[in-house]
Amino acid sequence: MPSIKDEDIVVRRLTDKQQLYVIEYCANGYNAAQAYKMAYPNCKGNYNKLGAENKAKQGIKDAIDEYKARTQAKNEYDREQAMLELNEQIDNFRKLAARGNTAAGKVIVALLREKNCITGLQQQVNINKGDGLNINITEAGTYPRKVKGAG
Repeated sequence: MPSIKDEDIVVRRLTDKQQLYVIEYCANGYNAAQAYKMAYPNCKGNYNKLGAENKAKQGIKDAIDEYKARTQAKNEYDREQAMLELNEQIDNFRKLAARGNTAAGKVIVALLREKNCITGLQQQVNINKGDGLNINITEAGTYPRKVKGAG
């Protein structure tokens, strides 16, 4: 269960239980009834109605919007950081492949698959021993463009 301490919500006019409701609501896929049940464990039912009423309060709406915005910003940073690391690894293995190490191509294929999960690009690797490493990068609905390996 997320901790209020870990998720410092800036909207201070909320009670601890309201803050916990916001965190639970955002963490559980926006299920107001389940969030209410977790934040108010002594309540004995009617979670759907009470969860919806809680979510309609302006202070809670503001806190949910803030929480979503901060989470989205963090996810975008994490995605950018992952792309930087993957690109660095691909460049290192591309240099190995350009020196004739064809096993490096298999590693690049795995790295490109991981990168594909992040970017949505369709990527294919072709290794030509005499020509170094060729990477064909294809986006959906476009023609492939060839990128020569570093030499």
